[in-house]
Amino acid sequence: MARRPEKNPPLVIYASVDRSGTTYSLSERTRHVIREKFGDAVRLHSRIFVSDETSADYEQLRGPMREQVIQLLTGLSESRLKELGVVEFRNPASDEAVA
Repeated sequence: MARRPEKNPPLVIYASVDRSGTTYSLSERTRHVIREKFGDAVRLHSRIFVSDETSADYEQLRGPMREQVIQLLTGLSESRLKELGVVEFRNPASDEAVA
């Protein structure tokens, strides 16, 4: 019986929300996978913070900021990262996916 090719686990960006904004960071596994594939060609940032003036800002910016957050953390576009797997944003406390 032929084995099915294994799907790459998702690349994880943690999104930690508090009353003043959201801190985004790469999981350790994601940092390792990116470094393994791209080496010194990328400059990874440990975390970035996006301030929200109001809760409405948070709701409006969450989706549209996705690509910018990925580029700021990794120096790569989401389409480039998809070579390694799907990018997921997760809550660091629960490890559940967030929008």
